[in-house]
Amino acid sequence: PIGALANPLAIYLAAATKRGAVVQSESHVTRVLTDKNGKRASGVEYKDKQGATRIQAAKVVVVAASTVETIRTLLNSSTERHMAGLGNSSGLLGHYLMTHPAIVAYGLFDDDIQNYLGASGGQLYSQDKTAKSEKEHPAHGRRHWEIGLALKPVDIQGLAISRPDLFGVDLEKFMQRAARGLAAMTSLSEDEAVKENRIALSNKQDKYGMRLAEVHYNISPNGLALSEQSKHDGVQIFKAAGAKETWTGALHAQHIAGGTIMGSDPKQSVTDAYGRLHDVANVFIGGGSVFPSLSHANTTYTIHATAWRSAKYLIDNWSGIAG
Repeated sequence: PIGALANPLAIYLAAATKRGAVVQSESHVTRVLTDKNGKRASGVEYKDKQGATRIQAAKVVVVAASTVETIRTLLNSSTERHMAGLGNSSGLLGHYLMTHPAIVAYGLFDDDIQNYLGASGGQLYSQDKTAKSEKEHPAHGRRHWEIGLALKPVDIQGLAISRPDLFGVDLEKFMQRAARGLAAMTSLSEDEAVKENRIALSNKQDKYGMRLAEVHYNISPNGLALSEQSKHDGVQIFKAAGAKETWTGALHAQHIAGGTIMGSDPKQSVTDAYGRLHDVANVFIGGGSVFPSLSHANTTYTIHATAWRSAKYLIDNWSGIAG
């Protein structure tokens, strides 16, 4: 109601364009280009609105295309100097992919609980299960509950989505009850950083002839055990609250990180602590792909923090980085 939309489009875009930034839409970057020695980026290759190949020269390149596309772009940027992809001398580009195993618990009440009020995202957190304790739980890891979701007919975790097994008249009857009496809680669990979980290049190509991303992922045993605990706890919580019916949705993934993990050792990581590729001095990575671990928390605030840290480093050291 007060216009407090904490979104980069609302917060940063106007300030950036006022200072000279140019947003060029309908331009699909295909690869990051490097100089003859392969030690510095010279710019990016992209396809314009008509599909023509263009070159944008640059003193510094920041790849911030979210986890999957960032990794795909770097893997597609291979050259004779970077045979396995740009920034991949460690062989870890794309590896240690992580996500949050998620479970949604539902409770259906006879009362009007005004579930249409509020925002679509979870606004209230319960972090009772944040502490790691192998004595208390069979699985070693953290998890939390997101509570207070505004439930709409369809939308994030909406009414209809809560019962994908229902169709036609049965779904309509359920919606009549759920519109006033359905409540939901989402549990996010920590998953381990496993090298085998990765993004690689598929043999399939996009319309520009660039190889698509291929995801290989298995939830760790601890991640699965934490999710099973959440399924049990969610049902018990709703029963204790007086729900007439309780159930849980299917295990699914929320958020995605890793693949260009940061670290101090170039042999064990892809970027340094500021998101700069170990292999190319003027290429920075923005986004959750630099996370070496994920914990259980939503990624947005940490992405903000790492972005600000990288930006400050760029400002303070611009002349040396830009060359």
